[in-house]
Amino acid sequence: MKELTQQEVNMVSGAGVIQDALGNAGSWVGGSLSDIFTSIGIDVPVVGDVSLVSILPGVGENIGLSLGGKIESAIASTPLIGSWLNRLLGN
Repeated sequence: MKELTQQEVNMVSGAGVIQDALGNAGSWVGGSLSDIFTSIGIDVPVVGDVSLVSILPGVGENIGLSLGGKIESAIASTPLIGSWLNRLLGN
């Protein structure tokens, strides 16, 4: 059995266009912020030194995916628009 790459998992995860777009935008914003905070590190007692450069892109992507999921859920639950989109997308 083949293991899926992260990109393949994202492709089949069921995320919609809005969620994907906001996830990518959040990752980009997090990456940009990590460029600004390149020298800042946080010393966590159990883990050790944690660099913001390695954390921010993932945090930005997670925030974007979460917001995108909420927006898509709100659109899908709208009576007229949601049912039309669900029929169009085959959900």
